[in-house]
Amino acid sequence: MVVDVPGQTCCGALALHCGNRRGLTTCVERNVHAFSGVNVDFIVSTAAGCGAILKEYDTVIESGRLRENARAVATRARDITEILCTLDIEAPPRPLQWGSVAYHDACHLLHAAKVSLPPRTVVETAIGRPAIDLGENALCCGSAGSYNLEHPRFARLLGDRKAELAVLSGADVVAVGNVGCALQIELALARRGVALPVVHPVELLAEAYLQA
Repeated sequence: MVVDVPGQTCCGALALHCGNRRGLTTCVERNVHAFSGVNVDFIVSTAAGCGAILKEYDTVIESGRLRENARAVATRARDITEILCTLDIEAPPRPLQWGSVAYHDACHLLHAAKVSLPPRTVVETAIGRPAIDLGENALCCGSAGSYNLEHPRFARLLGDRKAELAVLSGADVVAVGNVGCALQIELALARRGVALPVVHPVELLAEAYLQA
């Protein structure tokens, strides 16, 4: 059962990226209060950036009862692909016929949250075969929270490299588990005049179920 939690707000990741410690603490405190009032096994995010900071909430609050509650939030935080794999997701009756899919590791998912296999498993479940690695997956796409706003020239170079890799891969679709990465790669592809869909792994799975 999925429980909607009223009172929650922004995860605070963007405030952290901008060095706004007060803004981060405010977001964390509000979310800790909201999530502490519900009896759930997991707190699930579909965005890698949000999920990564949720898993580190106990490092933001320095002491007291609130830190204990923040730790409880951190230990329950999961990426949506982790949950789907934990539940042993059922393959759709027919694989999604969208062609080959290249997967890009979002930095927050790979480096911060240490999640690599689950999103690939979701893609494979949806299309019936393993995803292609986009290439250079340990390197950032250039979005990096607010990096693309603060360092646009370098961010553009990184994004353009990802677009180049996407074209070289021969894939028909790019899958990535973070909204910042998706926007960055979409923009880079558009600059090259390449119409290549960029989607979340779960979107592929949803489409596969819908076609059944």
